Amino acid sequence: MPTDGKLVVLKFNGDFQQGFQVMLEIGSERDRPSIELLGTLPPNPELALHLFQWQQLYRSLSTGHSSINSRIQPQEIIYGGSVNYLEDCQQSATKIQHQMTRWLESSSFRYLDQRLREVLSLNDSIRVLIRTQDLQLRRLPWHLWSFIERYSKTEVALSAPVSERIEVEPLTAVDRKVKILAILGNSQNINVQADRQFLQALPDATVTFLVEPPRQQINQQLWDQAWDILFFAGHSRTEGDRGLIYINPQETLNLEELKYGLRQAIAKGLQLAIFNSCDGLGLAQALEPLHLPQMIVMREPVPDRVAQEFLKHLLSAFAGGKSLYLSMREARERLQGIEDQFPCATWLPIICQNSAGIPPTWQELVNGVTNKHLQTLEYPGTEIRANQILLASTPRVTDTIRDRRNEVTSNSTQNRWHLIRQIRNRWFVVLVSLVVTVGVTGIRPLSWMQVWELNVYDQMLQQRPDEGSDPRLLIVEVTDADIEAQQQNGELLERRSQSTQSFNQPVETSLSDQSLTRLLGVLEQHQPRVIGLDIYRDFPVDPNQAELAARLGHTPGLITVCKAEDFDDPTIPSINPPPEVPPDRVGFSDFREDSDGILRRHLLGMLPLLRTQASRCNVERAFSVQIAAQYLHHQQITTQFTANGDLQLGDQVIKVLRSNRGNYPRSESGGSEILLNYRSTKEIAARVTLQQLLNHQINPEYIKDKIVLVGVTAQGGEDYWFTPTNSNVALPGVFVQAHMISQLLSAVLDQRPILKVLSQWQTLGWVWTWALVGGILVSWQWQWKNVRRSLIHTALYMTVAIFFLYGLCFLGLLRGRWLPFIPSLLALILYNSIVIIYLIHRSKKGSTSSRQL
Repeated sequence: MPTDGKLVVLKFNGDFQQGFQVMLEIGSERDRPSIELLGTLPPNPELALHLFQWQQLYRSLSTGHSSINSRIQPQEIIYGGSVNYLEDCQQSATKIQHQMTRWLESSSFRYLDQRLREVLSLNDSIRVLIRTQDLQLRRLPWHLWSFIERYSKTEVALSAPVSERIEVEPLTAVDRKVKILAILGNSQNINVQADRQFLQALPDATVTFLVEPPRQQINQQLWDQAWDILFFAGHSRTEGDRGLIYINPQETLNLEELKYGLRQAIAKGLQLAIFNSCDGLGLAQALEPLHLPQMIVMREPVPDRVAQEFLKHLLSAFAGGKSLYLSMREARERLQGIEDQFPCATWLPIICQNSAGIPPTWQELVNGVTNKHLQTLEYPGTEIRANQILLASTPRVTDTIRDRRNEVTSNSTQNRWHLIRQIRNRWFVVLVSLVVTVGVTGIRPLSWMQVWELNVYDQMLQQRPDEGSDPRLLIVEVTDADIEAQQQNGELLERRSQSTQSFNQPVETSLSDQSLTRLLGVLEQHQPRVIGLDIYRDFPVDPNQAELAARLGHTPGLITVCKAEDFDDPTIPSINPPPEVPPDRVGFSDFREDSDGILRRHLLGMLPLLRTQASRCNVERAFSVQIAAQYLHHQQITTQFTANGDLQLGDQVIKVLRSNRGNYPRSESGGSEILLNYRSTKEIAARVTLQQLLNHQINPEYIKDKIVLVGVTAQGGEDYWFTPTNSNVALPGVFVQAHMISQLLSAVLDQRPILKVLSQWQTLGWVWTWALVGGILVSWQWQWKNVRRSLIHTALYMTVAIFFLYGLCFLGLLRGRWLPFIPSLLALILYNSIVIIYLIHRSKKGSTSSRQL
């Protein structure tokens, strides 16, 4: 792997019955891990059972239905060609994939998975080592893990819990070639000559072939010469924990019988063993105690053609300059092209890695570079890293202070007390900064602090660059002129409410049945993807409008609204959805303002328990979520709420606000909500009036495959809201819904960030950092002989620091992170002032040693 590659190690301890403890290590090649995390995987005996059943089905293909031979014991396994057998095997493999995916997505392991994706880049070359002795874990198809599939420069390998780097004898690099010892064993019913041709075609390589050799000849070659690669093609199998190879028609060889010769070959620089034969995990297990750097084996019986195709692509990529791991991935993935004939062919090859070694490239083998290794030495029962050994011999901070005290004591008592005062003053600095931080964060719930912080937040939202309107949306406005036109046409706008609190009371609607029928007809002609009707209709369709009733009940892309009970005022009634529309096409339209009357939150879902049984608005999803889900469904993206109340759109999980989270003064609403990241634009979407649409005064391209929102913008309506982007002008509710829908779609399709807030601990760390900055700005440039100049310089530096703080908070907002500005500003100024007062006091006492601070 390249020197700038990444190494990921997953260490497993446990079993499928009790669950596994998992230790994750992330770091760069040649270095000790920079991140170490612990997690767990829950018990999953079902996965182990599915794996056993698949193995039985896979091996049942050997029941002699055709002459497609595998490289296991001669005449023992012959692949069957029965369609039923093939389909059963493929279905069993699918069950394993689904079961394994759910297992790796469990909550106790999800943090490790997310941390991997946060730390590593898609452009990184990554080796993933699965360190375990559990045979069932080793047989799992780890390449199906979504992390491996997503990161295209990643390949997985198995590794033993115990590893050791073997010192290699230096080699002469003059006119060197890669030396390969190729053992072509018993080839009954298989074609190992294809393997021979692939090896002979390798550049810069010298290949010594042993064709069906006796045991003594193999042993002699291992002792007498230095080899870079050991290759075996023929029949093999695993028997218990032993690996057996069939070296000729008469002899079967257990690798334990070649232990000393193999150990000698490894000491001379043997880097890689390739067993292009069947059922090779036992072979790997036999070689792991010898600490061979790398092995490639087949986990199950391998068809002859699969073995040939794999070897051809592996050698071509490796000798062509790619790393061993990327060559392995390419060769493995190329096998997918023949999986219609040979199911699960991509599951078979696997690297078994000595975790103390780094795989060499082909060119490094040519140059004789055989001593690449990690800074890790691991022995049975222990794991000791070289850097940790070095660290253990490094004096601790307390030891250093103790030595310095002894040294200065031998010089003078005065120096000893000077050192004690230094330590005491530095701890005092840290203590005071922590007190300031806790004090500032402690007063944040006060109303004036919240008002200041929210005002700064609103100002930053208004200062963002223009993003342009969302081209996926079209808003159909029902204006005063549209309502007047309906009245002039004699269309009925007064209806009788069917909601519980206002049952049979007259209500004025802004859209008659006749106009709604015409509207839906015009829209359906131009094929919008979703129609969102943001107008309450808690009354049935007029009996004379049967066409409208049918459209409302059977238009799959039509989403309507209802209103649940009010959060703050229970006297405000709920409003039922249209009785003709099924519940799965209804979303609640409720918003939740802050105490200052500004709408900053996006309510995604609510708990049904908060609503009365008589209310028909018992839907869990908001109107905006329903529309976004319908739109994304056409792009094969699913929408669901997780067990924690978070909203999952495809692979992206939108974390909702928690009651214990950061700088947003959230009260309990009983629902899932996030900050509403309003789109920075003068117009959220294209707009057209109802009469313009009914008169076909619009370009059809504005409708086709778009989301069409229908809402009221007539003056005097109640559906108007003040927003942080312009707190002086109220925005119609349909425009707010457009911002909410745009936020969800943009998060999934455009990677536009969802605004997040810091946790309490993150907020404390952020505020504490700025408190320390305030103290450092003073003490760094303080001049005892010229206090006035020091104060002027401090004021200038503080001004720069405040602008820099504001810039960081603004940049964070653009990146989707709301960083607290007011608490950080107060901590910066307050601690700065405390330090100035302290220094001035020391200055007046004439202390020339006050720069200790």
